[in-house]
Amino acid sequence: MNLSKFTTRSQLRRAPLYQTTHSFRRTALTRMSDAGIPLRHIQEISGHRTLAALERYLGVTEKQKQNAILAVLLLKLLIFQ
Repeated sequence: MNLSKFTTRSQLRRAPLYQTTHSFRRTALTRMSDAGIPLRHIQEISGHRTLAALERYLGVTEKQKQNAILAVLLLKLLIFQ
């Protein structure tokens, strides 16, 4: 939907709930990744030709960072027991 018929881009940016289809798409893809859906599947669902193209859309959440750090720490504990 082309919102330019109704308002200017600067008016949209000032709106309290400014969202674009891009931001909705990015959120959906990031949430799929958070849910543990394999990246290859997300790539197919989203229509990206390559994983590199998909990675540009994925956000890194604080939860993902914390889980990655926890995984490294657990691996370290298992290796050095």
